[in-house]
Amino acid sequence: MATTASDFARRRNLWFAITLIAFLAHNFWIYVIVVGALLLITAARETNKAALFFLLLFAVPPIQAEISGLGVIQHFFSIHYLRLLSLTILLPAFLDLRKRAVAEGAKRSNADMILAAYLILNLLLQLNVDTLTNTLRYGFYTFIDVVLPYYVVSRSLKDIQSFRDALMSFVVAGMILAIIGFFEFGKHWLLYSSIEDALNVPWSYGKYLERDGGLRAVASTGQAIVLGYVMAVAVGIFLFLKKSVPSRATWMIGLAQLMAGLLAPLSRGPW
Repeated sequence: MATTASDFARRRNLWFAITLIAFLAHNFWIYVIVVGALLLITAARETNKAALFFLLLFAVPPIQAEISGLGVIQHFFSIHYLRLLSLTILLPAFLDLRKRAVAEGAKRSNADMILAAYLILNLLLQLNVDTLTNTLRYGFYTFIDVVLPYYVVSRSLKDIQSFRDALMSFVVAGMILAIIGFFEFGKHWLLYSSIEDALNVPWSYGKYLERDGGLRAVASTGQAIVLGYVMAVAVGIFLFLKKSVPSRATWMIGLAQLMAGLLAPLSRGPW
């Protein structure tokens, strides 16, 4: 299942819509509700949920706020853009895939068991140093942030075409980041630095940092090192996808674009 023109157009339009809503909402909860509804509606028509998730992964920074506990507890859990993606795109896909697996009597793989053991160990270690409430919250975060992406990606990509579609979606998201990052580096202007004011929520990341007089680009990742590693991963994936790009010149331009994005954060670790 290669990326069709309609699939790409839908994902692209959703990326633009999410970005505009984030900057124009002027309220974090309005932004969460509107973007969440939009994601739920669009994801229902998506043929490759993993590809949609990857392409939208870096549309806006993961600024977070706590959902009030309504006086019962301090707060239920913290929500940010990445978790919103997981809850609206991956959770429905997880429930559908899980239902099929049960109906077909599918068995757990060794990778499933190893991951489950690792996560349970971390949960027990967390309980040893934290309260029961915080440990339960930590377990919920683990399910959203780790289990959902792992399960949906490992179960939904059943052929090389859908696998390449998902990977290319990540690369496209990386190319967008590369353009933004190189612009930030060249113009000495962080494009997402005002989004915390637009959403009226404080954010500890996305600040101006310099190295040897040059601005370290961050784009929507919030930190230069994170942007650098995203670019490094995108470069590696794009090398794998070389045969999926029909024109060598187009592939070379895309690789140069990603390399420029890798240079823009001025982060030595990713290099």
